[in-house]
Amino acid sequence: MWPDAALSLSASQLDTYQDCPLKHAYRYGLGVRGQSGVHANLGTLVHGVLERFCDPEGPVPAEERTRERLHQVAEECWSDDLAPFRPQLEEARRDLFAMLDLWWDHEGGAADPPAVLATEHPFHVQVGPHRLSGRIDRVDRSDDGEGLCVVDYKSGKSKPRAADVSGDLQLATYHLGASLDAELARWGPVRQLRLLHLRTMTPFEQEITPGHARATEEWILAVAARMRAEEIDPRIDADCDHCEFHRLCPLWPEGREVGQEE
Repeated sequence: MWPDAALSLSASQLDTYQDCPLKHAYRYGLGVRGQSGVHANLGTLVHGVLERFCDPEGPVPAEERTRERLHQVAEECWSDDLAPFRPQLEEARRDLFAMLDLWWDHEGGAADPPAVLATEHPFHVQVGPHRLSGRIDRVDRSDDGEGLCVVDYKSGKSKPRAADVSGDLQLATYHLGASLDAELARWGPVRQLRLLHLRTMTPFEQEITPGHARATEEWILAVAARMRAEEIDPRIDADCDHCEFHRLCPLWPEGREVGQEE
C-alpha cells in the first residue's frame, strides 16, 4: 500500500492513524472518500472565516476589524451547501455566528488582542526519511513577548479534556513543524502550544517539556514504520461515531457497532 521508504505525512494523517489504522488505510491508502458531515463542514467554515479576518496580510486591515466586519466575512464565506437539510443549515448558521461572537468578545474585540503573526501557516519539514507537512491555524506572539504561541482551533460540541490535550499528538506535531520551519524561526522559538475551543473560548495548554520535539519525532517514525508494515487493524476504541466507513468496517456488521446490546 505504501511501497516507498519515504512517506508524505501530515498532522491530520497521523492523527487519523492514531485514531484507527483501518480508517487511515481507507482514506489515505486507498483514497476512499466519504461525504463530509455538517460538523466537519462547519469547522472548516469557521476556520476559514478566522483565517481571513485575522491574517496580518489578508483582506481585512487591522483598523477595519470590528464585529460587523467579522459578520461580513462570515457572510462572504457562507454557502447553503454546508448541510443537506434546512434545519441542519439553520442550526449550523446559528452555531457559526455564536462562535464568532464569542471569539470577538474574548479575543478579537479585547483591549489587548492576540498579536497574530500568521494564519494557516504551512510547513514542510523532514522527519527521518519522511516529509511532514501541515498548516497551523494561527501563530501568535507568545505571552512573554519573545517567542511564538502555536494555536489550534477546535469547534466540536464536546469540550476537550485537559488530560487529553496534554498528550495531544496533533498539537505536538504542529510544535515540531513550527520548530523546524525556517520562516517561523526568524520570529523566535515556540514557547506555547494552545488548543482553543471556539464554542466556549476555553484555552488549553500543552506543556513544552525538555525533549518535546525529539519525542514527537520518535513517535512519527514509529507510526510511519507501522504504516509501511501495513498494520491496519481497526481499533474498537476509535471515534466510530464520526467515521464515514461504517459499511466497510468489519467491526460494524449490518450497521451495528460490535459490543452493542441488542
